[in-house]
Amino acid sequence: MQPLVSIVIPYYNRPLKMERCLDAIANQTYTHYEIIIVDDCSEKPCPVKNEKITYIKNKTNLGPGLSRNAGMKKAKGRYIVFLDSDDYWHVDFLDKTVTALQNTPNTVMAYASGFNIDVKGDFVNKRRKKPSTPTTILPNILYRGRQWGTGGCLWNRKIVQDIRWASSRNWEDYVFDVSVATLNNQVVPVKENLVYYDISGTDKLSNQDKGKTLLEKNKSLSLISDVLIESKKFKTHAIKKQITVLTLINLAILIELGVCDGPSLKRSVKNVRSWRNPVFSNYVYLVGQMPQKIAVKLIVRLKRSVNRERFTFIG
Repeated sequence: MQPLVSIVIPYYNRPLKMERCLDAIANQTYTHYEIIIVDDCSEKPCPVKNEKITYIKNKTNLGPGLSRNAGMKKAKGRYIVFLDSDDYWHVDFLDKTVTALQNTPNTVMAYASGFNIDVKGDFVNKRRKKPSTPTTILPNILYRGRQWGTGGCLWNRKIVQDIRWASSRNWEDYVFDVSVATLNNQVVPVKENLVYYDISGTDKLSNQDKGKTLLEKNKSLSLISDVLIESKKFKTHAIKKQITVLTLINLAILIELGVCDGPSLKRSVKNVRSWRNPVFSNYVYLVGQMPQKIAVKLIVRLKRSVNRERFTFIG
């Protein structure tokens, strides 16, 4: 018998796109699945179509990460996938990712690449212009970004079931991936484009102004740093360098946009203090309080000096 796959879909005010998403699931060649829809306080009714769907409605708007947690608590499958309601799959997505995980029992996740599409569903471009196919999560995603979209990942639920999605609304997927990597860092690519990512519209869960989005990313970077420090398995020079670089870039842009507040500066300083000496972190704190143009210039200069550090990156 085919192993059960749990499909968790946060929903927020996108009935037509959700209908398209559910139609694509119904057309899958792999048929042993359950669908868990988490309605994040939508004003527009969700098109719940069949008996395979478990419907949950949040009492307040929680955002995508916490909505996925609610869905994960109800999941019963051997495998689990978190699909956004505006994205959808090629008919063979489940079949090929399930097969990949079954053939590599020591891996935690199988992933497929995909295409970006517009409001009409027409092809825009490949999601990754120069895709790579890493077989580990860390340190790759800190240097090259996620080579997979959230809806393109099929996870071994037994391994990830105790990991919780962060409440932050930007880079919460990175926090999840890094947290999983501390338990099992092995992934397997399905070298086909099997996911369609809708990049149109202003109704996406993560659609916020740039400053607010970067503040949310600041929270996620702090969580990533905490997870890595606590795990002790990934305290390498390569990761030390890249966490510092990502933190400094984020801080420089926050200051440049004029949205760097006390908590975000303190989180940034805490991040670098975890990986660097006190002199370094104290310097960042002092610079962060200087006039805007001077602060940005000095932080960018500091980031460049960190980038020049030499090490061997493998992976």
